Amino acid sequence: MVTKRGDGRLPKLAALVLIGLAAAVGTALAPDAGMASSKGPFGGFTGAPGEDTCRHCHDSFPLNVPGGLLTVSGFPEVYVPGETYAVTVILASDSGEVWGFEATVLSDKRKRAGRLIAVDRDTTKVVPGVFLTTREYVVQKKAGSYDGQRGSATWTFNWKAPKKDKGPLTIYVAGNVGNDNEQKTGDFIYAVQVTSQPAGDMSRER
Repeated sequence: MVTKRGDGRLPKLAALVLIGLAAAVGTALAPDAGMASSKGPFGGFTGAPGEDTCRHCHDSFPLNVPGGLLTVSGFPEVYVPGETYAVTVILASDSGEVWGFEATVLSDKRKRAGRLIAVDRDTTKVVPGVFLTTREYVVQKKAGSYDGQRGSATWTFNWKAPKKDKGPLTIYVAGNVGNDNEQKTGDFIYAVQVTSQPAGDMSRER
């Protein structure tokens, strides 16, 4: 009687199949920076240290191409610990038909700094980071995507400075000028950052 050995290739083949399935499932579950952007993006795509921008998915064009402008006002040049500031983000472009943004504030140590507060809860909300979960982000909601609006979009929210001097703090903002084709293609992505110095540092400089 002859006993045949099992085909050693079968376990290897099964392992490869399992690896392939795991990769497919992982891809399906992985957050999409542009997924349902009209409802609001996932937090974590502002271009801050350790992050990509919305070009993670909306990559038809380079970052900050001419024809659009992303500006931030109200984020103070000098912050006073514990004070609250109204911050306004304006995204402008002649090609926009739907709009999106997200913003976060970090210290030089890449840590969350202060607190972001959604003032108009119909158009904005605060969400955690999808990858760096200790960070927080203010993003647009569905109503805040201003579907069909031409020319520009504006969002306002509050930032409460940390209770103590945390050194220079930077707000990182990314904006998405969408063409409303319900795809990830043909959109223009812009990013900007603004740094605020602590009041103590400025007084010492004087």
